[in-house]
Amino acid sequence: MAAYPDLTSYNYAPQFAAGAPLNVGWLGASADWAVTPPSSELLDALWAVTQVVVAPARGFHFCELCGTEEVGVAQRLGRRLLLGHAEIRVLGGAGEVYAAPDMLFHYVACHGYRRPLRLSVL
Repeated sequence: MAAYPDLTSYNYAPQFAAGAPLNVGWLGASADWAVTPPSSELLDALWAVTQVVVAPARGFHFCELCGTEEVGVAQRLGRRLLLGHAEIRVLGGAGEVYAAPDMLFHYVACHGYRRPLRLSVL
């Protein structure tokens, strides 16, 4: 998967660029990011937006940070999701649109990725 710096213009799949989204959480093994333990409230909010995917792919991305080639499965609130095969969108309070891989939930929950502070909706 491509890695993009947070809050840069989205250009991964131009056909899914409606609303001029900004990148969030496109991490790669060589990327640097802030780390913080996620709150339960953050994980619940992120879990909710992870249920609705856009730009589904024909294959799976494996977590470069874990160094495994296993399909990502996340569980929360009695539900299981496959991760690594689509994107999600988050709408900001001022109408901005953020584009993220659905792996964002894994990155936050398992690797402590801290989203940009201006993304206060999560």
